[in-house]
Formats: sequence, C-alpha cells, structure tokens
Amino acid sequence: MPAPTPCPRCGALNDATFADCIRCGGALSADAPKRPPKKVSILLAKPARPIATIAFAVLTSAVFAAQILLALAHGEGLRLLPRNLSATDIRLGVLIPDPALVRDEPFRLLSAVFVHFGILHFLMNGWAFVDLGRIAETMLGRGRFAVTYVLAGIGGFGVSVAMTSLAHSPVAPTAGASGAVFGLMGVVLGTLVARRDPRWKSFAMRAVVYSLVFGFAINASDTGIAINNAAHIGGLLVGLAAGLLARRQAGAATPTRATDIAGGVAFVASIASIALAYRSPLATWIERG
Repeated sequence: MPAPTPCPRCGALNDATFADCIRCGGALSADAPKRPPKKVSILLAKPARPIATIAFAVLTSAVFAAQILLALAHGEGLRLLPRNLSATDIRLGVLIPDPALVRDEPFRLLSAVFVHFGILHFLMNGWAFVDLGRIAETMLGRGRFAVTYVLAGIGGFGVSVAMTSLAHSPVAPTAGASGAVFGLMGVVLGTLVARRDPRWKSFAMRAVVYSLVFGFAINASDTGIAINNAAHIGGLLVGLAAGLLARRQAGAATPTRATDIAGGVAFVASIASIALAYRSPLATWIERG
C-alpha cells in the first residue's frame, strides 16, 4: 500500500491517489505552494442533482400534506406543536412501540419515518434532512443513500421499541424523520473518520453531541414535547456504520446499477409501508372507536 502523502501546505496526511489535500484543498504536487487552495466544504464535491434526497423530501412532504387534508376533513385543526394522537396520524403510519403491535404491523417501523406531529415538527426535521441529505448523498451515492436512510429509520424505531420493552416504559406513539436524520449525521461522521479527515471532530461536536444533549434537555424540560432519543441513537449507529464502510476517497460516490436498484427498492418499500398503514385494520378500529 502506498504511503500517505503529506500536504506541503498544511501537513495533513492524504491518500497517495489524491490530487488535492482533503483538509485545505491545496494541490499535492511539488508546485503546491504556488497554487491557491480551493475553497472546500464538508461536501468535498457537490452532486449535480441529489436525486434521492429530493425523492424522499417529496414523499415526506406529500405525507404531511395528506395529514393536513385528512385532519381538515375530520374537523381537526392544524397543529403547530404535537398534541394528542389523532386517527389521521395512525392512518398514515404512526408507530405505537408495543412489541405485540409491531409484530402485527412491522411496516410501521418505516411508515412512521414520514409522519410528523405538527407543522414545527415537520419543518425542523425537513430542514435538517435537506441540509444533511445532500452531503450524505454525495458521500454514499444515491442508491446507498436511499438504503441507508431507510435502514436508519427502521433501526431507530427498532431501538425505540426494544428500549420501551426492556425498560417497561409507558407506550407512547412516535413518528418523525429525526431518527433517519441522525442516521445521515452518522454517515457524515463515519465517512470523515474513515477518510481520516480531521473535520470529524468539529462535526461530531457541533452536529451530533449538541443534538443529543438538546434532545435530552427538551425531555427534561416542562414543554410537553417528548423527544425520542432511543430512535436518534439507533439511527445514528446505523448511519455511522454506513459511513465507516463508505469508500475512502474524495468526491462523489459513483452509482452502479446494483446500488440504484437497491435504492429504488428502498424507496418503493417506503411508499408501500405508508399504503399498508393507510389500509391498516388498527387505523380502522381506532376511527370507529
């Protein structure tokens, strides 16, 4: 294996195949000091079009629009913040983290990713998803991104169900993209670590540690809002594993037919989970009750 190449400008170690420094963006050739460094960001290279990020953003927005329309049709008002669970939420895919219910309707581990409790919940998760999605999709490629996003969402809610069962905690309905979004944080962090990019430390401090502390702080406050930190941790671990396995090179990951097919299957599975929730006997029973 070729020895790492030190950057003559900042001293950072780079893979022997890199043309530019992964830290400062300066050229690694002998005339590097004469060439101005490129302006670099955590993206390393921007994709021409983050197709998977756009597709999941559209799906999440469509589900939230359906929530609004169904709520208005049932005489329910718009919600800025979470409040009591409605039949509309169950109809579109909310997860009740009871092991028995999950065994009957396992598709809710995925459908719940696309449901949000109120406008503020949707906007906060949407902003974080778009911001992190374009970075993570660059690092993984669209197919791997789609698969990772789905697995992070399922893994997050799976951990939530397990923690509820093991701790014998009260069963509280849960939903939202935040567990999957934490998976995207894990992707960025894991990829930076795999590339030996020193920016992983500042990213971890700013994005991961702060967000976890923020989540626990809200739960400790008297706001009436409960943050599902178990889902956050589960999603983060899935994303971290995906990031650590990502290719250790700068630039966008190259899609392949296999990864595109896998990503397409993940997206179709997301739509199918929402359709199954909509036709669920549980939702019908709650509406009639």
